[in-house]
Amino acid sequence: MLAILPVLDEQNRIQSTLEYYSVILPCQLVIVDAGSSDSTINLCHRYSKLFRHPIHLTCRPNNGTTEEQDWIDWLINSFPSDYYLFLSCSERIPAQSINLYQTHSSNAIDLVYVPRRSLLNEDDISLVYSRLQDLIIFRSTYFPVCRFASSLALQQIPTIIHDNWLSSAHLVNTLFVRNPVNCIEHRKNPDIYLNLRKHIDYAKNEAMLGFPLIKYTLKIHRELTYLFLLAVTLRLNRSILTELLMRIIYHLNIITIRVSSTPN
Repeated sequence: MLAILPVLDEQNRIQSTLEYYSVILPCQLVIVDAGSSDSTINLCHRYSKLFRHPIHLTCRPNNGTTEEQDWIDWLINSFPSDYYLFLSCSERIPAQSINLYQTHSSNAIDLVYVPRRSLLNEDDISLVYSRLQDLIIFRSTYFPVCRFASSLALQQIPTIIHDNWLSSAHLVNTLFVRNPVNCIEHRKNPDIYLNLRKHIDYAKNEAMLGFPLIKYTLKIHRELTYLFLLAVTLRLNRSILTELLMRIIYHLNIITIRVSSTPN
């Protein structure tokens, strides 16, 4: 098993991330920098000494938060491994989950799915992602999250990792673990304005990738439907409203940039 941590301008989170995983990570770590312009790289070098296993620090430019299939192909060719554990600076995978991954890596399991508990200002906003997903119309959105995959699965499945989603995951052997103990804790930056600025930067990058505008129009429709359903079921609170508005602004930025950059 090989752990992968993509980073881009993470100087505010990389220290706590590396300190956390230095205690529980039982394998080698590859940090893939996408062109950080802050002190992320220096901090990676400094805190790499905490780890029991070697750390590889490499660079691979990407476009925002989405990792395309060529990124996956590069990863497999550059750092071959039977299994990959995908980490994120915004999340904490419990030691129990990592032990679970190791167990299944010896049982020929291709993918392991786990729930994600999403926090904003210490409020649990997971219901935005999970409870409404039980509705048929939203059954394929957001949940579950994949953080562990075999090399074989990554090569066989058309893969885009955005929050480490694996598309078409039903094509291979999978396991969905519902035990709350194994829940990934996703912590959003409590500073909503800082969060929003970073999301807008991601939107600028993704707008240049040429994704169909209809895709983001439909996503805005989905977020507005979320808002309506949460409001009528009396489950809408300030944190959830903030999260949904941030995602709507994110998609609007992509549409605006794409339209403004389209040749006349």
